[in-house]
Amino acid sequence: MKPKTATALVVTLSVVLACSLPCDAKKWTVTERLVKISKEIDEGRTGNELTTKQVDDLKKEVQDIKDRMEKMKSKNAGKLSIPDTNKVHKELNDLSVKTLRLRLDNVYKT
Repeated sequence: MKPKTATALVVTLSVVLACSLPCDAKKWTVTERLVKISKEIDEGRTGNELTTKQVDDLKKEVQDIKDRMEKMKSKNAGKLSIPDTNKVHKELNDLSVKTLRLRLDNVYKT
């Protein structure tokens, strides 16, 4: 068998196996993600990766998301609807990226 053919076969087999295996990725709830992001913000402050002002701004964003979640819940019998959950997850994605970017920017500035 030629080396290129063998490589292509291995890659194809790997993709097929990866797609057929069940995904064991953790399904995070919005509450778990809020706690995790808050913890990352606190770790950034204790590790001198975030300034006090950045921590205050990020904590305010976390609180704003919590407040919006409570409003969404109050309109839907105390639970988040699927579209609302997706919206909150998107906001949490944006906040998580922002937190990581700030932490890395501050580390590499010095």
